[in-house]
Amino acid sequence: MKHPFDKLVKHRPATWERLTGIRIVDPDGWRGPSAQKWGVPITEAEWSQRMVVSTVEGYPSKNRKERK
Repeated sequence: MKHPFDKLVKHRPATWERLTGIRIVDPDGWRGPSAQKWGVPITEAEWSQRMVVSTVEGYPSKNRKERK
């Protein structure tokens, strides 16, 4: 179950990769004049928006660590 404050939780992209099991191979979602740099912490919603326009590898793992 998602917590209401999840929208406020921010992690660096490398942490989101570990939590989701999805690795960013080509970070197209982090390019452009308004894009943040790779190491800047972002919310899960921002991660999802950037991840879907990037080249990725892997699939979400059922064995991934769940956030509490």
